[in-house]
Amino acid sequence: MIDINQLQKNFGANEVLKNISISIPAHQVVAVVGPSGSGKSTFLRCINGLETITGGTITVNSHVINAQSPRKVQLKEIHSIRQETGMVFQQFNLYPHKTVVENVMEALLVVKKMNKEDAYKISSDLLAKVGLAEKEKSFPSQLSGGQQQRVAIARALAMEPKLMLFDEPTSALDPELVGEVLKVMKDLAEDGMTMVIVTHEMKFAKEVADRILFMADGVIVEDAKPTAFFENPQTERARKFLRQVSEF
Repeated sequence: MIDINQLQKNFGANEVLKNISISIPAHQVVAVVGPSGSGKSTFLRCINGLETITGGTITVNSHVINAQSPRKVQLKEIHSIRQETGMVFQQFNLYPHKTVVENVMEALLVVKKMNKEDAYKISSDLLAKVGLAEKEKSFPSQLSGGQQQRVAIARALAMEPKLMLFDEPTSALDPELVGEVLKVMKDLAEDGMTMVIVTHEMKFAKEVADRILFMADGVIVEDAKPTAFFENPQTERARKFLRQVSEF
């Protein structure tokens, strides 16, 4: 599903991602963990073309972003990747003037040119899937943060993505609201969705992920199964990180 070769990303003189190479097969759930400033979110944003890569190549489901290609070619490939990829951010970014179901319907109407009846049926079913069937006529301001994030997940799923990217989806939530969002993500994992999740929720990563990528200083320091990473990290950098996480 994802094949990354020698990925580099610089912001001016600051080298944020340093020659990252990794492959992620379909239906795998990958948790990307590490200290703040390690390049995790930038890594995710590069996969979806939200950041222009400095070097290397990113292939997502046969669509290739090559840093050496003309910008016009890159943009065409980025557009193809985004059509098959859903992304959920820290902030919910819902339209405040539209109801919950209208927020989910929007891309179906605008991008897929679907008729309203079909778009509504799909959106209503997805809201039921994330446990919000009774909230479809509410406005975002009438929802809790956890509910808004679940709407954002439903909106991403509406485009029938082959890949879901999550950039710290619970970091803006009050602690008591985190669980309801993580449950939806667990359900997606059980359904076989390919997922790359940048998260600080270590317990969730250990329970749900098939694989842990530990990033620090712009590189992938460890790539391991959850049990191996959390119980027997191979590097002092990973051991230091885990000592600082209270859950472990």
